[in-house]
Amino acid sequence: MCRHPAVQYVVNKSFFAKTGAGRRAYLFEGMDLFPVQTLALVLDAIMCAIDRWKSGEHDIKAYPFSAAKYGAEHVATLDFLRVWIAEFKKTEKHPVDLATECLKNLLKNGREAAGISAETAPRVQVSRFPMHLFVEPATAPATSACAGTSSLACAGAPSGAPETDGIINTGGDA
Repeated sequence: MCRHPAVQYVVNKSFFAKTGAGRRAYLFEGMDLFPVQTLALVLDAIMCAIDRWKSGEHDIKAYPFSAAKYGAEHVATLDFLRVWIAEFKKTEKHPVDLATECLKNLLKNGREAAGISAETAPRVQVSRFPMHLFVEPATAPATSACAGTSSLACAGAPSGAPETDGIINTGGDA
């Protein structure tokens, strides 16, 4: 399943382009395996693309790639992948941990497509929490709209929000 060329194509175009908006290899810094959750999203995107051509014409309006349309499908895909991983662990019946090898290969092939060698692939774990907003300390002149407010209030945090090392938690899991 994850060795199908369509899966690697979507992974490469979405995350491992050599340049441009598809250059998101930094999201996988410090990882040895392609994330199962991301694989589920890729598989759902492929299903959406297939659904859009069901009628023989490209019908993007009837099949938007959204949580409302594919949310339940995504949960089912994640459940399927969890069963797949558990079923194909290394045992006497399966001499190779197939799921782990597939996830390693997706990441390795993506990095190679982007021109990132195994030796130069970053090994540092970076923050992947988009709910954090980093702000500079307030240095605005007294005549600005931010005059008399804390740097957090000026940056859009709720008034009375505690100041914390220049980081605002804007919601979500921390």
